[in-house]
Amino acid sequence: MRELARRLISFSEELLRPEDDVSWIAMLSAVKNYLKTLERYGKIRDSYAREYAFERDFILRHLRKGARHLDVGAGYGRFLRVFREAGVELTLVDPDPVMRAILEAQGAVAIDARASSLPFGDGSFDSLSMTWVLHDLPEGERRPSLRECFRVLRKGGVFISFEPFMEGHDPSYIARFVRENGRILELVISQSAGSRGSRRVQYLAGVKA
Repeated sequence: MRELARRLISFSEELLRPEDDVSWIAMLSAVKNYLKTLERYGKIRDSYAREYAFERDFILRHLRKGARHLDVGAGYGRFLRVFREAGVELTLVDPDPVMRAILEAQGAVAIDARASSLPFGDGSFDSLSMTWVLHDLPEGERRPSLRECFRVLRKGGVFISFEPFMEGHDPSYIARFVRENGRILELVISQSAGSRGSRRVQYLAGVKA
């Protein structure tokens, strides 16, 4: 379809003259716009595919089969398939009833709870992920949420975070917080493109000492 559109544009531009039918010129303009939209969509789609592949590999590299894993702010289940692939004993948490319903439709059950108040005992999990969550929380809730995550994470447990750099949110504080509570295993700064263009993302994995 994309190649056909290009050929149509090229052929039409060779034949068209200023006095040609206005409707034909309008159609040519529409085809040009359609082609531009296809190209933009293709770039966004390819970018998201690369981003997801990187995130999948990042998660799988840090999870252990059979580990008790908690995903905080599970949302619609972006990484549900990855967690299943990792073979972890999975617990999901999300305060949004719509998101929990979407998870249930995928055969998963999520507990109704906020990141700042997790209904689990100290050291309950071997690993914990909180991806694309903190930037959506009120600023005053971010550090308490991190504190809760580290409370329920066992000694030596792995903490995984993906957060964008955006106006009003610099995720560098997450690395500082993890350093205060353990040691950093991996910190990656990556450039990727989302629906609004380029964005800078912090990929972080730390371990509680």
